[in-house]
Amino acid sequence: MRREKIEGVGSIYGGEYESILVEGMGKLKGDAKVQTINIDGTFKSKGRIIAEKINIDGFARIYRDIKVKHLTLEGTLKLRRANVNAELVHSDGFLTSTKEISADEILIKGTCSVKKLTGDQIQINHQAPSGKNVIHGNWLIAPYFGRKVSTNRCLVDVIECTHLKANGLNAKIVRAGSVRLEDCRINRLYCDSEPKMLKNCKIKHIYYGVDKTELRQKEKNMENVTVKKILDMYKNNVINGDEAELMLKAAITSGSTQELSSQAEQSMGLPWEDDDKLHFVAFLGRKLLKKGEAGEHKLEVSYDGPAKNVECHGSLSCGDIMGNVSAGQSIECRDIGGNVSCGGNLSCKDIDGNVKYSGEISRKAGK
Repeated sequence: MRREKIEGVGSIYGGEYESILVEGMGKLKGDAKVQTINIDGTFKSKGRIIAEKINIDGFARIYRDIKVKHLTLEGTLKLRRANVNAELVHSDGFLTSTKEISADEILIKGTCSVKKLTGDQIQINHQAPSGKNVIHGNWLIAPYFGRKVSTNRCLVDVIECTHLKANGLNAKIVRAGSVRLEDCRINRLYCDSEPKMLKNCKIKHIYYGVDKTELRQKEKNMENVTVKKILDMYKNNVINGDEAELMLKAAITSGSTQELSSQAEQSMGLPWEDDDKLHFVAFLGRKLLKKGEAGEHKLEVSYDGPAKNVECHGSLSCGDIMGNVSAGQSIECRDIGGNVSCGGNLSCKDIDGNVKYSGEISRKAGK
């Protein structure tokens, strides 16, 4: 198998490799199966990764799923729309994830902001990030990472595990067999036995010995509750925010929101399907302004962060776009993974698809 090494600036187009080493600026544009990946520089991946070991000492941005035995982080790892499935995750750096990280053993000694952690053994011991390879200070902005971030605490929405030890954790929901906490803030804690809490712990709701079968049955009974009723219950303080989130999730899963969504689409007269695009448009009252109508040309949109597909009737300024982009006026962005249709000037970095534009085109430099 091949060995790939990037010392300056380069791209990898997928395939099978014995090793990948990035000491400069590297980009993975296709799916890859690798024994070992070492990131000492800057790395961006738009392909799925299957690996034995991944070591990150630099800065990595990952936009597709990872399946790896051992993931070690001492730098910064930004996961957007990417799940991680591993045997061991060991992080001493800065970790953000907008989806799920699942591993038999998860050990976090740095700082993290993660939507969901799932595993057997999970240990979280917050330490403020430091070192030249870790982003910190005023760079910690939610639009860039896709989540609220903090150097003072580890932030996790949901934790599900057999054993949890945590220090310096803020979590919305924790479900665990045994729990040992110090200096933690948790909204709802479900545990099989009484948790061991040392100092500075604040737990709003604790449920001991929760029957998971009974809990799932309660969630199932919520499926027939309409979204409007759930929101009314929350507005009238009948249920709290976590209960509303749980009920809404069950309602969405059961498809009970389909009728509501359909009615909303009909009332607004939206001219597109229920797709996965970001649509930036303007309404005059309840009238949707179409391309070329009076007032439409004044619409300017600025979006910070990667997007899958984007359609904008005015001018667009944004970050990376994973798929296609269409704008009635000018476009200013970073990488575009699909096709481009632009009614004005186009300024971007790499374009993987076809380009159609009416004005001038310029290529951005830099990372």
